Amino acid sequence: MNIEFQDSDGNISRRQFLKDTMWTALLALASLNSFTALTTPALAADGAAAAAIVPKELVFNPLWWNRLYAFMMGITEVPLLEATRETVKTDTDAEMFRRIGLLGSELNWGTRVVPIKKAIHHKTEILPYQEFEELISRSNVIGIGVCWCRTTFKNCDAPTSTCIHLGFGENRLDLMDRGHVAKVTREEIRDVIKKAEDAGLVHELIRVGDDDSYYVICNCCPCCCVGLRGLIAFGNKMVTRSEFVAMTTDNCTGCEKCLKRCHFSARKVADGKSTVDSEKCMGCGLCATGCPSEGAFLVKRDA
Repeated sequence: MNIEFQDSDGNISRRQFLKDTMWTALLALASLNSFTALTTPALAADGAAAAAIVPKELVFNPLWWNRLYAFMMGITEVPLLEATRETVKTDTDAEMFRRIGLLGSELNWGTRVVPIKKAIHHKTEILPYQEFEELISRSNVIGIGVCWCRTTFKNCDAPTSTCIHLGFGENRLDLMDRGHVAKVTREEIRDVIKKAEDAGLVHELIRVGDDDSYYVICNCCPCCCVGLRGLIAFGNKMVTRSEFVAMTTDNCTGCEKCLKRCHFSARKVADGKSTVDSEKCMGCGLCATGCPSEGAFLVKRDA
């Protein structure tokens, strides 16, 4: 089946479809918990009275509402993706990613890059939610699933068991005071990270609503994955860079391995040394983790 998007000819509104689906999901969630019924103006923006049901202690916490939005997007994404899988057979890639770009801009939906600690210079102070392994460990991870993008487009042989699923939406700022809460072990997390690093995959959060709320943690390739491929090949502005930027140290030998690892064309070699275009750099750290001479690291990007 194809999902029709609203246009000048009056096709079905994707916004209304998603809104209705998410609202239904919220009511289903509420029916499973002992919550207190409250009226929520944000969910009644269309003028219709909406009874939202939220935990008393969380009603005034905006981060919780962001997490709820991320959760609703997460549970509606699977049927939407499965419907979209069929359009791959009929649409050109350009049309497919044009639609995805429109959807992303309308819902503020996309990805956020998060590097691993090994890529960050040891003198750089970092917060728990800024580093991939610690972020996963503190998130409500319930399991590791198969990548929809690589099993749909099949443009590479990178590992597919790399999507890290959550039991509820998360917000990075919620993670500051948590320890390990993931229902998978640190060893399982490190195994996924190693496979992703070896394959040159970019560590990303699938975000929605704002840059910090997320519902899936992914490891993305530039030839299949919706956000990353959309940015690189079709110019979709769906990827938020990390808080870091790459740098080159005096240890650089000009071997050019970092050029092969960089998916954003942010590196080049001149006069025997690798240099970085900071505007193109997304702060993924793949150049640093692939450097055999410790000639590359990430540092904090200036605000």
